[in-house]
Amino acid sequence: MDLAAYILERNKIIVLATPVTLVLALLSLLVLGAALLPQARRYLPYLLVSLTGTLLAGFVILAFYHLRIYETVALPNPATGLAAGRFKIPLWIEDEKLYFQALLVGLFALAIARRRDGLSAAVGGLAGGLGLATALVSNPFAAPLPDLHETLLRTSAGMASPSPAQQMQAFGAAFSQMQYFYNSAYMWIHPPLLFVSYAAFAVSFVACIFMLLGKVKEHEKTAYDSAKLGYLALTFGILVGYPWAIAAWKDSPWWWAPKINMALMLWFAYTGYLHSRLYLTRRGMWKTTAILGIACFAALVLTYLTTYVVPGTHSVA
Repeated sequence: MDLAAYILERNKIIVLATPVTLVLALLSLLVLGAALLPQARRYLPYLLVSLTGTLLAGFVILAFYHLRIYETVALPNPATGLAAGRFKIPLWIEDEKLYFQALLVGLFALAIARRRDGLSAAVGGLAGGLGLATALVSNPFAAPLPDLHETLLRTSAGMASPSPAQQMQAFGAAFSQMQYFYNSAYMWIHPPLLFVSYAAFAVSFVACIFMLLGKVKEHEKTAYDSAKLGYLALTFGILVGYPWAIAAWKDSPWWWAPKINMALMLWFAYTGYLHSRLYLTRRGMWKTTAILGIACFAALVLTYLTTYVVPGTHSVA
């Protein structure tokens, strides 16, 4: 395990933290300003292109950093001296989660920016807000992958121990994380599907708020189409998560995990919202459908928070 080469690559990313923070914060503030000020909205599409392009460029840099981790960090088996594997780190873990979510919302905002109406401005403002939050509180360049970094330092120290037992203990812990978390094929499919669903549901949520402000068919269509996309991504994400849970948690009672149960209830809630559109022309159903869509997004927020505040197999609480 070439720890020195890994640290060198990590330091290259850290050097970018300050300029990335400044550029992201500035562009995000400009997007927010253009979204809030009607007289500046004509600049919003161009600012969104700049913000999303910057996020995308940063994403490519992070992807290259992950590639360098794969190339420099091989986990040796102390018993054989041979490499047991390399870390294939996904691009949506730790501090990179909010960054990835901001990028997705930025892409959604770009998709409807050409309409130049209040809804597109609001979604653009959401993208700007997430970009600002990423720059200020969850910048993946400031301290890249801190949990992985701690794992590698701990593993390196354990492998340097004169005790063969401690060497094997350090190797076993790192190898388990590598196989069942970082290198799992499910990790490359399950989380990004959920992030796509969150971004789509966020757009639907904003559109549902606009539905309460007036009967504009385009707002309802945006709410429905976005929710439909989010629903499909959520469905496939849940289905992919099932075999991963069996492989990772085996005999643990993971099916009772609060996060998993909340996710299933969220799926049923959006099922109800999508079906409510069948009765949209009936009296009172326009606002009822909009309120249901807003309630569904509130359930999504609760589902996400469950991971951090309620103990369980799928939690960090």
